[in-house]
Amino acid sequence: MIASMLPFSLTLADPRLLFIRHGHTHMNEYLSKPGSEWGAPNFVDPGLFDTELTPLGVSQASELNAKLRGSELPRVDALISSPLQRALHTSELAFAGLSISKRLVTPLAAERLFLSSDVGSPVAKLAARFDPEWRLRETLREWWWYQGDASWKDSEWRPPGKYLCAGEPRVVFTARMVELMAFLRTQCNDPPSGRESTICVVAHKQVVYALTGVKANNCECVQVRLSQLPELPWVEEDN
Repeated sequence: MIASMLPFSLTLADPRLLFIRHGHTHMNEYLSKPGSEWGAPNFVDPGLFDTELTPLGVSQASELNAKLRGSELPRVDALISSPLQRALHTSELAFAGLSISKRLVTPLAAERLFLSSDVGSPVAKLAARFDPEWRLRETLREWWWYQGDASWKDSEWRPPGKYLCAGEPRVVFTARMVELMAFLRTQCNDPPSGRESTICVVAHKQVVYALTGVKANNCECVQVRLSQLPELPWVEEDN
């Protein structure tokens, strides 16, 4: 699905940012079942660590590839992905066969850590699976995702339930989104000669919302201009 398109000013000095939420995952599927919704009474994390795309998610990313090859979306110059497997897999499927001048992966674009699905995989596992052009071993620390501390069960901010990992506090996630916006601004400082640049970020629901104010569906695209990034990210209040 093509995203909600936010209004923007057409100026060559104001690069485009294309935010894409990853395709449908096994955790998305679990959370859609009655009684398993986020915040449901007696909620239980099913242990779907670094959740994978479902066949539907693979299909969504492949359909997005056709749109990126056509004229519905702008040509992408730089591709930035979250290191979570669902984002990297979506990136590779959506941009298969397309010429991208630069690929980057950054933990700044990872989802806020709510559940096991948001816990990352070690670099060795990611590097063995995904394209070497991501240079994952050079870019990521071995344990690159939010780790919490020994007291996380005593300072729980999530709705009552059974959790298998620490949750990333709102203040920590907000600071990370501020850092992500600064990172994107640095990536927009070197536009292609003679035309405006487009940077695509393949990330997650809360990340896309934080930077655009849009709650995107799976494989939905949200297009904004660099100047439209908020001064402070939109981050939902904890339940």
